[in-house]
Amino acid sequence: MINQILNKNPSFFNYKIWFWSTALLGLTLIILVPPFHSPDEFNHFYKAYHIADRPKNIFSWV
Repeated sequence: MINQILNKNPSFFNYKIWFWSTALLGLTLIILVPPFHSPDEFNHFYKAYHIADRPKNIFSWV
């Protein structure tokens, strides 16, 4: 059966394998590394907060 699928559309089968393998790896990493437990994650969050909190008008700080 696998040979029939590969012979009909091999590129689709490769995308399917890639999708499921990356989805499995991503879910595994989400489960193994809880939020704010990597060494510099808080710094990234803090910088993103400051970028989002700056004034909307670019010339207001001049």
